[in-house]
Amino acid sequence: MTLDEENVRANFGLGKLYVVTGEKEKAADVFSKLARQYNVLEPENKHFFNELGIELRGLGLFEQALAFYKKALTLAPDDENLLFNIARAAYEGGDKAGAEEYLLAALTLNPNFSAALKLKDSL
Repeated sequence: MTLDEENVRANFGLGKLYVVTGEKEKAADVFSKLARQYNVLEPENKHFFNELGIELRGLGLFEQALAFYKKALTLAPDDENLLFNIARAAYEGGDKAGAEEYLLAALTLNPNFSAALKLKDSL
């Protein structure tokens, strides 16, 4: 099975429309279905899943963002930027313990990661 990026983007756009119109439950449903539906774990999809996570985090949908980030993490477990993105979404979603766990993992890979060090100081 290949990732139909156009279809994913269309459904993602529908979810974003629901957010804009204040229908967060419908948006969450769309994003949850997307996260479950696309199990195409190929390395080239890492950036796509990360991008979706970034957009969801920006919309304040932290659980859905984490689902996409973690999907990307299965493709690149040693990506300190992805680990940082997960930590940030966890932190912004109120999960400080989860944030700390992923920050430590990011900092283990790159002890001089300035954004991660700043977030760690915020904890």
